[in-house]
Amino acid sequence: MINSLEKSLKDILKEKMRHPKWREKIKKADLRLNLSLTDEKYDKSKIVGTIGIVFDPQKGTYEFSRGKIENPHLEMYAPLSKFFEFSSWQMSTLKSILGGLKISGKRRISKLLLTGALLRCLKEKDLKDLED
Repeated sequence: MINSLEKSLKDILKEKMRHPKWREKIKKADLRLNLSLTDEKYDKSKIVGTIGIVFDPQKGTYEFSRGKIENPHLEMYAPLSKFFEFSSWQMSTLKSILGGLKISGKRRISKLLLTGALLRCLKEKDLKDLED
């Protein structure tokens, strides 16, 4: 399951790197995330796996790692299905904050919104601007 989440997020970011506007946002992003898969009851004692993602504005890159990273801005806990609902726009940012995803860390609205922007699929209207 953790492989599916990691592959999906990498594919989303790879596609966004082909879009001029999103490429610049990704390069400037300063964000450290831990995404942990839980059972359907959000039981933190039953974590299936964790992915750490670091967006580094100094390098203009992002990097995935297995396991938790140190000093994350946000940690999210949810079943795989909820992460997919979030990344495919089936779950709003507000719903994700209010319980669709369990979020811990400093709840700075700017980091929450940035996370939502980076980890979601491109909207259909943006697909026409993709570069090869």
